[in-house]
Amino acid sequence: MGSRCSVVRPFYRCTYSGHTRHTIVILNSYFDMAGRSPSTSLVSLSVPNSSQVPHSKVNLKRARILVRSHVAHHTVPGYVACNEGENILTWERFLRPQISFGVPMERMLGGEDSTNMVNRLVKLYKNEKYILYVEQLGSNEPAFLVTFKEAATSMTVLRSLWQAHWLHEHQLKPSDDVFDWLEESLTALGDEFDDFIDQMEGAGWDQSQIFLKVPKEPVVVVENLDQEA
Repeated sequence: MGSRCSVVRPFYRCTYSGHTRHTIVILNSYFDMAGRSPSTSLVSLSVPNSSQVPHSKVNLKRARILVRSHVAHHTVPGYVACNEGENILTWERFLRPQISFGVPMERMLGGEDSTNMVNRLVKLYKNEKYILYVEQLGSNEPAFLVTFKEAATSMTVLRSLWQAHWLHEHQLKPSDDVFDWLEESLTALGDEFDDFIDQMEGAGWDQSQIFLKVPKEPVVVVENLDQEA
């Protein structure tokens, strides 16, 4: 009998869909040394798509999904549910609530030089490494402005994100005071954020995989501000 030598000529064909599986087809050709025609075999491998592979990295878009779920329903989704709800085509500026990170204090003040307002904000956020304020946009829903203090981290961004979503969920009434509303949201943050982190860990999210960028500028240097109300 003639010996047979195999020459592997891989041919890859991949199909992708957000709700289907990747398929890789490998074509192996075997050439018979005795002169007979080559034989082929097909090997099909099924590989899970991105929604079926655990990815514990928390970027800003995923953080929004996790925070929104916790604020609204007091639950945190796992990898699969989060990935299925992640719309990679949606730009950050079109997401709701609208949040701007790393804005200067001047924008928060609306261009006005108000030492009293600055002092109130600094005092209100004395236990946080950020300051969040509200930008009223006429009849439209408000936007949230966040500026960071020195030593802010990814966890700082996550806390500000949670507060912004709480404020979005609990809309300010015309008769309410903005600072009372902010103070109420910070109380909720202090009461519920630890539960949020616990639920994240229970759902398989790793705190060391939280990657939320802190803008380099502008940064509030609290030491240079008068904190006496």
